[in-house]
Amino acid sequence: MRISLRLGICTFLPAVLFGQAPGQSDDSLDELSGPMRLALAPDLKTEVLPVPLPKSEALLKRSFKARQTQWVTAQLLANFPKRNAGASWLSDATAILREAAPYLSGEIYKNEQTGNKITPPAALIEKGRAVIAAGCDDPLFNLIIPFLESSQSSRTPEQMALAERRLPDLLNGSDSPHIKLFACGWIWGGRYDHAATKDQAKADAAVREIPKYLQQALDASATPEDSLGFYQFIHYNQSYILIYMKWKEAETTAMMKKSKAASWLADTLLGKWAIDTAWKVRGSGYASTVTKDGWRGFEMNLAEAREHLVAAWKANPSVPFAAEKMIPVTMAGAGVEGTDVREWFDRSTAACFDHIPAYHALIYAYQPRWGGNHSLMLAFGKACANTRRYDTDVPLQLYRVNSEISSELPDRGVVYDDPEVRRLTIEIEKGGMPYAKTAAEKHHSLSFGTCNAFLARDYALAASYFKLLNEPILPAADNSLKSYGIIPVEWRGWLAMQANPTAFAELQRAEGAYKKGDLANALSIYQRLLNLPVTTSQADAAALIKHRLAAIAVEQRFAKGEWVKLSDEEHKRLWITESGVPWSAEDNGVISVRNEKNWVTSRVFLDARVGLDFELRASMDNPPDLLGSQFGCVLGYWPGHSGFATAVCGFTEAKPAKKGAALVAYCYDTTESNPPVPVELKPDSKVRIRSFNGEVTLWVDENEIFTRNLDDRFERHTAAKTAGKEQYRFGFGSRQFRKGESRLKEIEFRRITR
Repeated sequence: MRISLRLGICTFLPAVLFGQAPGQSDDSLDELSGPMRLALAPDLKTEVLPVPLPKSEALLKRSFKARQTQWVTAQLLANFPKRNAGASWLSDATAILREAAPYLSGEIYKNEQTGNKITPPAALIEKGRAVIAAGCDDPLFNLIIPFLESSQSSRTPEQMALAERRLPDLLNGSDSPHIKLFACGWIWGGRYDHAATKDQAKADAAVREIPKYLQQALDASATPEDSLGFYQFIHYNQSYILIYMKWKEAETTAMMKKSKAASWLADTLLGKWAIDTAWKVRGSGYASTVTKDGWRGFEMNLAEAREHLVAAWKANPSVPFAAEKMIPVTMAGAGVEGTDVREWFDRSTAACFDHIPAYHALIYAYQPRWGGNHSLMLAFGKACANTRRYDTDVPLQLYRVNSEISSELPDRGVVYDDPEVRRLTIEIEKGGMPYAKTAAEKHHSLSFGTCNAFLARDYALAASYFKLLNEPILPAADNSLKSYGIIPVEWRGWLAMQANPTAFAELQRAEGAYKKGDLANALSIYQRLLNLPVTTSQADAAALIKHRLAAIAVEQRFAKGEWVKLSDEEHKRLWITESGVPWSAEDNGVISVRNEKNWVTSRVFLDARVGLDFELRASMDNPPDLLGSQFGCVLGYWPGHSGFATAVCGFTEAKPAKKGAALVAYCYDTTESNPPVPVELKPDSKVRIRSFNGEVTLWVDENEIFTRNLDDRFERHTAAKTAGKEQYRFGFGSRQFRKGESRLKEIEFRRITR
């Protein structure tokens, strides 16, 4: 029996309890949102049905891509050869247009292995320019070549001039209305949305042409292939046309209703807009923030969305779009009675097995905030992995589920405590590796293979993948490990030790002792490991051992209650950038961050455990011409765990920029309940922090600024806060750093016991 999201309560209740807009960032959630969701959502052991495999290869995304390429090619070449018959350059120009066709489908043309957008090769653009130099002055060709060029870099006035030179001839000529609409939309976008090519008069002229050709394109989308081609065209290439259609929603709605377009096409678009409107009138916050009018508008617009989308699916169940959009409608309580989110998912993926938006929508619908639970999410992720269709992105949805679940847990890594998750992870990595053909694909697969095998605790496999890398591991893969609390010096050291199984077993013993706080035992093992051949011959192994020895030395001095100032060796090894722009550990105990733009996020932490009860002092060392000094002391940071606070001084809000000091969660702005305290931070200010027994006091230049409760500023109140109190680190950082260099020096800290 298919599991329903109802779980014993009506489908609308989750929207009332948890009501957060799909896609809303957790950055906007109140500080108790994480534990609230975990406490209110049932954590039931559950199973889901297997994900049905495609009945034919025609039901895969690549088939939809091929059909789209064929359709775009037909639009480009419908009249081009005829009107240029006899031209010496015709054969070359026709070949170029055929090769250009995939790139007119925009975002749908991504590398299936890496996810990177495929851009036109330079050789194709050079051939196009050569055809123009040979005498081709066809208005369509003059549009396509600048479009291809702009896919690689920002638009230039010269490109726009070439595209517009014979635009009237293109619009009045024999090309299809889809091509004419593409031309108007692309030129309008370039003239209002690009700094180098803005021209309001030309933008206005282009946008005036859109309604005419939009109507013609809709009327020309009556056949199955034309309607599918048009839908994918405006979604994956012509974002400006979608912007226009939303901007002029009333006019375009009336246009669609009276057009000759296939009914599924018009109803899918109208249904999508009704969903957007529903969330707009409701607001994206939690249920308690929604007004009566907001609820009324929400329900009314979702009901309208349901009518359009159900009609669209019935009219053409062979495309996945309407059924996919019914998942959030049903999730929010406005679905069809007797049809749950899983059934709409099955209908969408029956049309296109790897229509990934349907997978994302179902994962979101299974979240606790919508009445689901983590067990349900994980069971679905396993079902995706068990399809074993490694030629698609479907098995990879297990990783998305893992990430979504771990973001709401105190310890993000516990999701990999599940043996089945680890087994499926290894199957995914081994199964997907043969599909990497190009050098870029292999590098991507080996990078993430290293990361995921490490998370699955198959360190031998991770080491084998890492050794095969011919270039540095992709930063995105490294950052994935960081999100689970595994810093580069750790995973690199573990993999290097794989060269000697006996030494690796000893390393695991040392790591276990260190984690438990048994510093004497850990120190003894690390010292023995330091002189082994595997350590002396493997730089990464030596780096980890020396890193741990430095951390132990700091923690031992800290335990004595003395003021700790890092040695040069400790200073160089123990500062770890957590996010954003990297920090540098410079000579004489200085740490520095250099920003190329304003308002960046960047944090650094000291990888030695100080807990929550400590005192810290430091001096600013910023250049006088820095537009604004900024200081943030991170308290209660535990890699791979949720929740920390920041005592921030400087800018407490970005827009508008406000100065002051406050104790905030993560690096968020201050709030009405946590207002900033007026204080001016100077380029050479001395800053002191005292954190003890749940309270934090901040001094700037020996002036006490505030004392505030630390507990209230943790992003998530979790069991980890008490169970792992001594595991916490401190650090520095904020998201409000201004452009330029920020420096700290004379950093000292000590333990507080009373």
